[in-house]
Amino acid sequence: MGHHDKHIAHTVVDLYKEVDLFGSSAKARELSDVVKQHALAGLAIAMIPIPGADLAGLAVNTWTMYVRINKVLGISFAENALKSIASGVIGNIVSTLPALALGLAAEGLFKFIPGIGTIGGMAIGAAVNVGVMYAAGKVYIKSLEKLLNNGQPLTEDNIATAAKDTAKEKGFVSEVYKEGKAFGKANAKT
Repeated sequence: MGHHDKHIAHTVVDLYKEVDLFGSSAKARELSDVVKQHALAGLAIAMIPIPGADLAGLAVNTWTMYVRINKVLGISFAENALKSIASGVIGNIVSTLPALALGLAAEGLFKFIPGIGTIGGMAIGAAVNVGVMYAAGKVYIKSLEKLLNNGQPLTEDNIATAAKDTAKEKGFVSEVYKEGKAFGKANAKT
Protein backbone atom coordinates (compact mmCIF):
# COMPACT_ATOMS: atom_id res chain seq x y z
CA MET A 1 0.00 0.00 0.00
CA GLY A 2 1.57 3.26 -1.15
CA HIS A 3 1.56 6.59 0.69
CA HIS A 4 -1.39 7.85 -1.36
CA ASP A 5 -3.43 4.70 -0.59
CA LYS A 6 -2.64 4.96 3.13
CA HIS A 7 -3.90 8.56 3.08
CA ILE A 8 -7.10 7.43 1.38
CA ALA A 9 -7.51 4.60 3.91
CA HIS A 10 -7.23 7.07 6.81
CA THR A 11 -9.71 9.36 5.07
CA VAL A 12 -12.12 6.42 4.81
CA VAL A 13 -11.91 5.79 8.55
CA ASP A 14 -12.48 9.49 9.26
CA LEU A 15 -15.43 9.65 6.84
CA TYR A 16 -17.01 6.55 8.30
CA LYS A 17 -16.99 8.15 11.74
CA GLU A 18 -18.71 11.27 10.39
CA VAL A 19 -20.96 10.28 7.49
CA ASP A 20 -24.31 8.53 7.48
CA LEU A 21 -24.82 8.38 3.71
CA PHE A 22 -28.50 7.37 3.67
CA GLY A 23 -29.67 8.73 7.02
CA SER A 24 -30.90 12.12 8.13
CA SER A 25 -27.54 13.77 8.77
CA ALA A 26 -26.64 17.04 7.06
CA LYS A 27 -24.23 15.17 4.75
CA ALA A 28 -26.89 12.61 3.80
CA ARG A 29 -29.37 15.41 2.99
CA GLU A 30 -26.72 17.21 0.95
CA LEU A 31 -25.96 14.02 -1.00
CA SER A 32 -29.68 13.45 -1.58
CA ASP A 33 -30.06 17.03 -2.87
CA VAL A 34 -27.20 16.50 -5.35
CA VAL A 35 -28.86 13.31 -6.64
CA LYS A 36 -32.26 15.01 -6.95
CA GLN A 37 -30.82 18.02 -8.83
CA HIS A 38 -29.10 15.78 -11.35
CA ALA A 39 -32.14 13.51 -11.65
CA LEU A 40 -34.26 16.53 -12.61
CA ALA A 41 -31.63 17.46 -15.19
CA GLY A 42 -32.72 14.20 -16.84
CA LEU A 43 -35.95 15.99 -17.81
CA ALA A 44 -34.00 18.61 -19.75
CA ILE A 45 -31.73 15.99 -21.30
CA ALA A 46 -34.80 14.18 -22.65
CA MET A 47 -35.70 17.34 -24.57
CA ILE A 48 -32.63 16.99 -26.80
CA PRO A 49 -34.29 16.19 -30.15
CA ILE A 50 -31.30 14.44 -31.71
CA PRO A 51 -31.49 10.63 -31.36
CA GLY A 52 -28.64 9.33 -29.20
CA ALA A 53 -27.49 12.76 -28.05
CA ASP A 54 -29.45 12.33 -24.85
CA LEU A 55 -27.36 9.26 -23.98
CA ALA A 56 -24.25 11.42 -24.12
CA GLY A 57 -26.07 13.97 -21.98
CA LEU A 58 -26.93 11.30 -19.40
CA ALA A 59 -23.30 10.18 -19.26
CA VAL A 60 -22.04 13.74 -18.71
CA ASN A 61 -24.76 14.43 -16.14
CA THR A 62 -23.87 11.25 -14.24
CA TRP A 63 -20.19 12.11 -14.27
CA THR A 64 -20.79 15.64 -12.96
CA MET A 65 -23.13 14.24 -10.27
CA TYR A 66 -20.35 11.92 -9.10
CA VAL A 67 -17.90 14.83 -9.04
CA ARG A 68 -20.32 16.75 -6.81
CA ILE A 69 -20.93 13.74 -4.54
CA ASN A 70 -17.17 13.32 -4.18
CA LYS A 71 -16.78 17.01 -3.30
CA VAL A 72 -19.40 16.67 -0.56
CA LEU A 73 -17.42 13.74 0.86
CA GLY A 74 -13.97 15.23 0.26
CA ILE A 75 -12.93 12.56 -2.26
CA SER A 76 -10.76 13.42 -5.26
CA PHE A 77 -10.29 11.31 -8.39
CA ALA A 78 -9.02 11.80 -11.90
CA GLU A 79 -11.63 12.91 -14.42
CA ASN A 80 -11.22 9.80 -16.56
CA ALA A 81 -11.78 7.47 -13.60
CA LEU A 82 -15.13 9.07 -12.77
CA LYS A 83 -16.21 9.02 -16.42
CA SER A 84 -15.42 5.31 -16.55
CA ILE A 85 -17.28 4.60 -13.29
CA ALA A 86 -20.29 6.67 -14.46
CA SER A 87 -20.49 4.84 -17.79
CA GLY A 88 -20.20 1.50 -16.04
CA VAL A 89 -22.97 2.30 -13.56
CA ILE A 90 -25.39 3.43 -16.29
CA GLY A 91 -24.62 0.32 -18.36
CA ASN A 92 -25.09 -2.00 -15.39
CA ILE A 93 -28.34 -0.34 -14.32
CA VAL A 94 -29.76 -0.68 -17.82
CA SER A 95 -28.68 -4.33 -18.04
CA THR A 96 -30.18 -5.06 -14.61
CA LEU A 97 -33.60 -3.69 -15.58
CA PRO A 98 -34.38 -4.70 -19.19
CA ALA A 99 -37.40 -2.35 -19.27
CA LEU A 100 -34.95 0.55 -19.05
CA ALA A 101 -33.12 -0.63 -22.14
CA LEU A 102 -36.45 -0.82 -23.96
CA GLY A 103 -37.40 2.66 -22.77
CA LEU A 104 -34.11 4.18 -23.87
CA ALA A 105 -34.31 2.38 -27.22
CA ALA A 106 -37.91 3.52 -27.76
CA GLU A 107 -36.95 7.08 -26.92
CA GLY A 108 -34.20 7.05 -29.54
CA LEU A 109 -36.33 5.36 -32.19
CA PHE A 110 -39.25 7.73 -31.74
CA LYS A 111 -36.93 10.72 -32.11
CA PHE A 112 -36.10 9.56 -35.64
CA ILE A 113 -39.71 10.33 -36.62
CA PRO A 114 -40.08 14.10 -37.14
CA GLY A 115 -42.79 15.93 -35.22
CA ILE A 116 -45.02 13.63 -33.19
CA GLY A 117 -42.31 10.95 -32.95
CA THR A 118 -39.82 13.43 -31.54
CA ILE A 119 -42.38 14.62 -28.99
CA GLY A 120 -43.19 11.01 -28.06
CA GLY A 121 -39.50 10.23 -27.68
CA MET A 122 -39.05 13.24 -25.43
CA ALA A 123 -41.98 12.15 -23.23
CA ILE A 124 -40.62 8.61 -22.89
CA GLY A 125 -37.15 10.00 -22.22
CA ALA A 126 -38.38 12.33 -19.49
CA ALA A 127 -39.84 9.41 -17.53
CA VAL A 128 -36.88 7.10 -18.07
CA ASN A 129 -34.06 9.64 -17.64
CA VAL A 130 -35.09 10.93 -14.22
CA GLY A 131 -35.34 7.38 -12.90
CA VAL A 132 -31.99 6.41 -14.40
CA MET A 133 -30.21 9.48 -13.01
CA TYR A 134 -31.75 9.02 -9.57
CA ALA A 135 -30.78 5.33 -9.55
CA ALA A 136 -27.24 6.13 -10.75
CA GLY A 137 -26.78 8.56 -7.86
CA LYS A 138 -28.16 6.18 -5.25
CA VAL A 139 -26.08 3.28 -6.62
CA TYR A 140 -22.92 5.38 -6.38
CA ILE A 141 -23.69 6.52 -2.83
CA LYS A 142 -24.52 2.96 -1.74
CA SER A 143 -21.23 1.80 -3.28
CA LEU A 144 -19.31 4.34 -1.22
CA GLU A 145 -21.28 3.35 1.87
CA LYS A 146 -20.40 -0.35 1.36
CA LEU A 147 -16.72 0.46 1.11
CA LEU A 148 -16.88 2.67 4.20
CA ASN A 149 -18.74 0.02 6.20
CA ASN A 150 -16.14 -2.59 5.24
CA GLY A 151 -13.22 -0.27 6.01
CA GLN A 152 -11.94 -0.52 2.44
CA PRO A 153 -9.97 2.33 0.87
CA LEU A 154 -11.82 4.54 -1.60
CA THR A 155 -9.59 3.76 -4.54
CA GLU A 156 -10.78 4.03 -8.12
CA ASP A 157 -10.71 0.24 -8.54
CA ASN A 158 -12.61 -0.41 -5.31
CA ILE A 159 -15.29 2.15 -6.17
CA ALA A 160 -15.65 0.82 -9.72
CA THR A 161 -16.03 -2.75 -8.43
CA ALA A 162 -18.47 -1.76 -5.67
CA ALA A 163 -20.51 0.33 -8.12
CA LYS A 164 -20.65 -2.54 -10.60
CA ASP A 165 -21.79 -4.96 -7.89
CA THR A 166 -24.36 -2.53 -6.47
CA ALA A 167 -25.76 -1.75 -9.94
CA LYS A 168 -26.44 -5.47 -10.37
CA GLU A 169 -28.59 -5.67 -7.20
CA LYS A 170 -31.91 -5.89 -9.00
CA GLY A 171 -34.09 -5.26 -5.93
CA PHE A 172 -32.19 -2.13 -4.89
CA VAL A 173 -31.90 -0.76 -8.43
CA SER A 174 -35.58 -1.38 -9.12
CA GLU A 175 -36.58 0.33 -5.87
CA VAL A 176 -34.48 3.46 -6.42
CA TYR A 177 -35.49 3.63 -10.09
CA LYS A 178 -39.17 3.65 -9.04
CA GLU A 179 -38.41 6.29 -6.40
CA GLY A 180 -36.71 8.36 -9.08
CA LYS A 181 -39.63 8.07 -11.49
CA ALA A 182 -42.07 9.08 -8.72
CA PHE A 183 -39.80 12.01 -7.83
CA GLY A 184 -39.69 13.06 -11.48
CA LYS A 185 -43.48 12.86 -11.85
CA ALA A 186 -44.04 14.91 -8.71
CA ASN A 187 -41.57 17.57 -9.82
CA ALA A 188 -42.53 17.68 -13.51
CA LYS A 189 -45.97 18.96 -12.52
CA THR A 190 -44.64 21.92 -10.54
